[in-house]
Amino acid sequence: MDLSAVHHLVQKINSAILQPITLLLVAGALVGFFYGLVSFLANQDDSNKKEEGKKHMMYGLMGLFIIFSVFGIMNMLVGTVDSVS
Repeated sequence: MDLSAVHHLVQKINSAILQPITLLLVAGALVGFFYGLVSFLANQDDSNKKEEGKKHMMYGLMGLFIIFSVFGIMNMLVGTVDSVS
């Protein structure tokens, strides 16, 4: 298997599988974050719901951090394969 075939395979996997999944995960994390934000702001009187909103915001931010980290690593791998071929 030559390097151009590997390069083509990596690009196909990246564009057909990883990018749509990444977009879907980012959308989900943003929805979770904004749900927590709305819950936090709407329930200022109820401390339990306010804490739940904080947790949703934190989970959304952690999810976004992880997603963008993995996205960066994948771009580095694709860039490495591009520079080799």
